[in-house]
Amino acid sequence: MTQMPSTGRAPLRRLDGDTLPPLGDYQVALVRRDGLGGAGEALAERVIEAFRDLRS
Repeated sequence: MTQMPSTGRAPLRRLDGDTLPPLGDYQVALVRRDGLGGAGEALAERVIEAFRDLRS
């Protein structure tokens, strides 16, 4: 993961599930680099948990 410059402009609004079309099937690969550090590892674990929760 890397930081991206913000492209959003105020006022932002939350999009509900009914607003967007359904997503097709997809695969995601999380690749950890050596020396990621504690914060990066914590973020990676949270991302993994979030995707795991989606499959449940």
